[in-house]
Amino acid sequence: MLGLLLDIEIRSHSNNRRSLDDFMRDLFDRCQARGRGFADYELASVASNLCGQDMGEWFDRYVYGTMVPPYQEILARAGIRYTEKRSRRKLLRGLRRGRGMLYYRNPDAASQQRLIDEGTVSMVAGREVHNLGDVSAAIATMQIGDQVEITLEHPLRGEFTSKLSVTSVPRVQVKLQIDPQAGKEARVIRKGIIIGNAGR
Repeated sequence: MLGLLLDIEIRSHSNNRRSLDDFMRDLFDRCQARGRGFADYELASVASNLCGQDMGEWFDRYVYGTMVPPYQEILARAGIRYTEKRSRRKLLRGLRRGRGMLYYRNPDAASQQRLIDEGTVSMVAGREVHNLGDVSAAIATMQIGDQVEITLEHPLRGEFTSKLSVTSVPRVQVKLQIDPQAGKEARVIRKGIIIGNAGR
């Protein structure tokens, strides 16, 4: 994703005369000429040369930092509409899918106790479950904080029950669409990305 955003940045600041291909080619040439790799700071330097402006802050924020890039703003320069829908997904903390089965491992227990608490999950709230989708269906009408009984199978303890609280995690659903009302410059950049060249 960062590669796509950087490609758009380079194209939009160079009137689509340069692209991510030029960025990669420049790095390759540097390595070949010097017989060694490149330092992190050189990435921003190469991008700055191609864009004709300092890209240091962009790299500090979105590549080396933890800031979320302005997707909507950057993608709009390539005639792409970005929309997102935020919600929360209910789940039972500690349930995992692996080794072809659904299992529970207490994330808060000490390692020795965790081995005792864990087991293969067969039922949630009185419903038979085989995957995380079944679990979501079982707790769909419950509220955050509700206690749910789960049935587990342990190789030493046999079948036993435990109770978990319904919790939730943030979920972001992203939608990308071609913007039919994009200006000429944005359409040119979008076309360049799709066919893989810069309009020199």
